[in-house]
Amino acid sequence: MRRPGRGPAPGRLSPGGAATTGCGRDDAWATLFTSQNTVTQLMLAAAETGIATTTASDPAHRRLTQMRDFYQFMLKEIPTLLHRWQQHQATHSR
Repeated sequence: MRRPGRGPAPGRLSPGGAATTGCGRDDAWATLFTSQNTVTQLMLAAAETGIATTTASDPAHRRLTQMRDFYQFMLKEIPTLLHRWQQHQATHSR
């Protein structure tokens, strides 16, 4: 909820169109992206649960295994991706 004199509520667009996450505007998009890790971890846990409740011969088992592998890959790659973004911002900021 927005508090008077405090600017837009966290995670909202300001009047100028910049996203805010309550952490400052310079890293708003990276912070917002990082906050999505919770959702990614929940999806990973759902895949693990599905794998445990299906047999290897079940087509769903194969799809859930691929889903798990994808989310594990994403969680592993996010820190590197964010570091590359910070480097990009440092050399391309206006």
